[in-house]
Amino acid sequence: MFSLFELRRLFRFNHTVDQRQNDQRLMSSKQMELILEQLNTKVSLPCHRCGESMQSLQPGFGQINLQDMSTNIVLGGGPSIPVVYVACGNCGVVSTYALGALGLLNHPEFHRV
Repeated sequence: MFSLFELRRLFRFNHTVDQRQNDQRLMSSKQMELILEQLNTKVSLPCHRCGESMQSLQPGFGQINLQDMSTNIVLGGGPSIPVVYVACGNCGVVSTYALGALGLLNHPEFHRV
């Protein structure tokens, strides 16, 4: 098991911690470790926009809502894709990665209460 500091040195993708987020973690250290391992296995560098290699995993989850028609937008409650976000440290572009494509959707660590 690696500490987040060691992960930051070992992996190309890293996680930057904002002091305001230390009190209310949106993602556990184990979840971050698993996501970083998968990103480094499956995602190539550099940034697709600017070519910079420093990118950071954002500490939280998101979702992409799926709609059946563009004219009938439903807010919440419908099918969605759970995702994580990675931001480029140079140009700020944010990339989205589906937990399912990373092989983590059914991992027990992502179903904790």
